[in-house]
Amino acid sequence: MQIKFNLAETGEYSGSTPPVPAGRYLVEIVDEKYGPTKSGKGNALELRYSILRGEKRGYLIREWINVDHSTESAREIAQTQLKSFGIACGKPVYKDTTELFRIPFYLDVIVEEVGGKERNAVKGYAPYGGNAASQGAPPPQYQAQVQAPPSQYQTQGQGAPPQYQAQPTQS
Repeated sequence: MQIKFNLAETGEYSGSTPPVPAGRYLVEIVDEKYGPTKSGKGNALELRYSILRGEKRGYLIREWINVDHSTESAREIAQTQLKSFGIACGKPVYKDTTELFRIPFYLDVIVEEVGGKERNAVKGYAPYGGNAASQGAPPPQYQAQVQAPPSQYQTQGQGAPPQYQAQPTQS
């Protein structure tokens, strides 16, 4: 194959793609991996989300959830993450994360710097279309509380709904 650009003016491949801009993206879970954390203090579930619309369609965003960790706070955060994206997919109760594969939902993403490199971080999940209604609403003890996304987010696509987070109801 003939190269049609100047290799002398091209940078070296870093092994990773640059992060997508901060915003709300319509995504679906396409893959997962479970394994030990870098710190060795537990195990994490790595989820891979594929962007479904717009200029960044097909890009992957990864998220690590510390499902088995030596600290209780890390485990509690993981449980809230697993619950929140289940609700966004319309399945607030599920037995296996693969049940959520290929269900579209919104992912709120920021760009953060870690170790001198920029990467994406997930900051929230929201239902797309009829997910909550068509596949089962959250149990009665949960009500959706509407929160506008922070101003640094740019809405991707048209008609992105506000972010929903499950909150226990007061008795």
